[in-house]
Amino acid sequence: MFLQMISLLSNRDLGPLAADLFSLLVSDSSDILNKSSHADIRIMYRQRFFTENVPKLVEGFNAANGDDKPNYLKALSHVLNCLPKQVLITELPSLFSLLLEALSCPDNIVQLSTLTCLEPLLLDAAEILSVHIDSLISKLLCLTSSPSMVGLKLEDNCPMVLLCG
Repeated sequence: MFLQMISLLSNRDLGPLAADLFSLLVSDSSDILNKSSHADIRIMYRQRFFTENVPKLVEGFNAANGDDKPNYLKALSHVLNCLPKQVLITELPSLFSLLLEALSCPDNIVQLSTLTCLEPLLLDAAEILSVHIDSLISKLLCLTSSPSMVGLKLEDNCPMVLLCG
């Protein structure tokens, strides 16, 4: 099933919707995937989902054409945002180049989701971020003049978004 979802990310019409479905699968949901609706939610399912599917997302991103890459970045950012911080910190070095690329993505949802992912790491993974500080600051400075971020600057409490504003 997940391979089909990943393959849909390259579909021009369904790609953005497929990317959003990754959020539904890994986030806490009071409406759909929960114990009261008889969903079988197991311990550490997010980590397992990450381990099994993120390498496929990265591979798909690397093989995708330019128009489809934002779908892969959006799916990746949804998965990363639902991971426990300690798992994210251990995987950050291998994924940081994609997170930087996501900050340049024209889709403001991808940008905001990536900022949300990076924000808790500012203090807890400072040594990892310090290696990429020049690139990170450059991307954040570009976001300050991004038209897609203008409406988000005042609406969100994310310190990274406030930093960009």
